[in-house]
Amino acid sequence: MYSENQIKDIGERILKLSKADETEVLIFANEQALSRFGENEITQNVAKDEIGLTVRIHHNNRVAKVSGNKSDDESLKKMLDNAMEIASLQKEDPNLLPMPEKQTYSAPVNSYFESTAKFNPKDRALAIRKITEMCAEKGLEAAGIFSNGVGAVCIMNSKGVYGFHRGTTANLSVTAIKGNNAGWAEKMVKDVAEIKAEEVAEVAIKKAIDGQNPIDIEPGKYTVILEPAAVTDFLSFMSYLGLGALPYIEKRSYFSDKAGQRVFSDNVTIVDDAYDKRSQGLPFDFEGMPRKRVTLIENGVFKNVVYDRKTAKIAGTETTGHSLPQPNSYGPMPMNLILKSGDKSVDEMIESTEKGLLITHFHYTNVVNPKEMVITGMTRDGVFLVENGKVTKAVKNMRFTESIPNMFNNIEMIGKETILHSAFFGGGFIVPGLKVNNFTFTSKTEF
Repeated sequence: MYSENQIKDIGERILKLSKADETEVLIFANEQALSRFGENEITQNVAKDEIGLTVRIHHNNRVAKVSGNKSDDESLKKMLDNAMEIASLQKEDPNLLPMPEKQTYSAPVNSYFESTAKFNPKDRALAIRKITEMCAEKGLEAAGIFSNGVGAVCIMNSKGVYGFHRGTTANLSVTAIKGNNAGWAEKMVKDVAEIKAEEVAEVAIKKAIDGQNPIDIEPGKYTVILEPAAVTDFLSFMSYLGLGALPYIEKRSYFSDKAGQRVFSDNVTIVDDAYDKRSQGLPFDFEGMPRKRVTLIENGVFKNVVYDRKTAKIAGTETTGHSLPQPNSYGPMPMNLILKSGDKSVDEMIESTEKGLLITHFHYTNVVNPKEMVITGMTRDGVFLVENGKVTKAVKNMRFTESIPNMFNNIEMIGKETILHSAFFGGGFIVPGLKVNNFTFTSKTEF
């Protein structure tokens, strides 16, 4: 893994070699490894140690951007020459913002754990062996991945900006399979010591066994208990479609013109906070501006979106430090969303339900109507009928088609347990489970 000094040296050499009026360097370094398993045995071990360089220049009011993965002086000089040539072919941009001056950043949360960085193939194999033995004892086949790694982000520019952040991530995903049905569980953490392979496997195994012989039910509106992984899809698409300043300003966001209005149930509060101890903790954005904690929804009332420098200038406000790598067509985006947890367990949600469905997670989720934030997707790896406060039968998978506002307006209970789930550009969302009424399923399957 590249050290901070090695990464900083690369950036400094680029800045020294550049002949542009202004130069920005964005460096991503990653050391990642994973073990993949299927049919109760390890099928693949892979590892990579890589670095990616992106250079953006401003020259004569023109912009150019180039990328590469070689850090010797000759390659860096070639990148910069290409950038200057590209810039010379561009039109002048009268609205071009100068790059920011030197910034100071709040202390980040601890995102780096040596235990995760040093976790090796043998460690992963020993954990996977426990999982496969547990599945084999129950007549199931285990499949999944166990990954761990270190990632670093560095932003520098010719006007004094310098930010560096390093973090670790480990992820264990287990699918237990029997016939045409499967159960699934996942754990994503910064500290691999928090992953207990047997506990993850037990959840997947129970869902696989309980999921046998699923019944057929008709599409329609149901009370649903969404486990945290299922809630993540709704939070992710809301982040992408509606909580950034660009669609908000351009009237493409559901939240456009709704500032101060109640948009969700009053038990819903959503913030973006890179400094929460559960978050990934990147304290700067991809322009080098400090990230701010932003309250987006408070007790169901829409409060704000996130801004980068460009959208902040248009709106006559200040950046909140949420720029993606510039230039881009998406605008700013929240990367560290937190849906405020409640005080109920999943078991309590089940006990309170006369008739409903317990949903493990979704897949193939996509947008139907971006302005109204309508999305559709499929259930996967465990759908169960709840009757009179108990899980009674497995149910065949179904397609949902639901608007995010409708879902967040029909929340009856919010879970007290949360998970960390990966988000855009290395971010992570903190998500609890939910009990939701009048959730719409539009079609059914044969499995």
